[in-house]
Amino acid sequence: MYSFSNKTVWITGATSGIGQELAIQLHSEGAQLILSGRNAEKLAQLKDQLSGAKILAFDLADPESIGSACATLDSQGTNVDVLINNGGISHRDYALQTTMAVHRQLMQVDYFSQIQLAQWAAKKMVAQKSGRIINMASMTGLIGSQQRSAYSAAKHALVGYCDCLRAEIDPLGVKVQTVFPSYVKTAISHNAITGKGEAYGRGDAEIDGGFQLQFFVSHLLDQVRKGKEDIVIAKGKPLWGWRLYRLSQNAYHKAVRKFYRRTSESS
Repeated sequence: MYSFSNKTVWITGATSGIGQELAIQLHSEGAQLILSGRNAEKLAQLKDQLSGAKILAFDLADPESIGSACATLDSQGTNVDVLINNGGISHRDYALQTTMAVHRQLMQVDYFSQIQLAQWAAKKMVAQKSGRIINMASMTGLIGSQQRSAYSAAKHALVGYCDCLRAEIDPLGVKVQTVFPSYVKTAISHNAITGKGEAYGRGDAEIDGGFQLQFFVSHLLDQVRKGKEDIVIAKGKPLWGWRLYRLSQNAYHKAVRKFYRRTSESS
């Protein structure tokens, strides 16, 4: 069983939701935390709760900001034992109503930023012959569904990258673990953007019926400790959809069309 005690763990998207709960639970296990997000004020508040934690604010939408954050850790001589790529943004709109600017924004935040950080960390971890890179994907990175085109595309890209990176660096002592959540009770829907890049600003029934945050993070860390490489934590329609997809992709596509047609007719 892997132990986070005395490990330097860098968590992005630490100001709320899954990232914040990861910070709280890992701090209780004795991890040495580096907490990142866009909001420096919220990071400072979290630091006050978690003694010994360090904060490093930057914006995943800005490659130069990411590079500066990595350069800061380099200048401090910081060796990261675990990178948790948790920060990101979601999307709610139909594909034909989603602008190319929004597609590029989602790819930058949910894919390019993730691999920029992963490649920085992987090079250091390969040199020290140990380390873990944990990427937060999504069930939509395995199966697509309505009104998630930009988000699903970015997560699919991330999953493909993780699979390739794992094959290359696992023999060198570095573990890559990919997490596939379904719905977790966070503000992800409220913080999502529409196809025009505007704030979505409301919840949805799937999120409201999702996993409790503390349970989800506790289960996630348990699977990480056990060394599981693809960590699926799902229930309800996403889980059954994934199982059907693995059994028959054609059957899955037909079922999704029927489900959303029925949902649209009843609304």
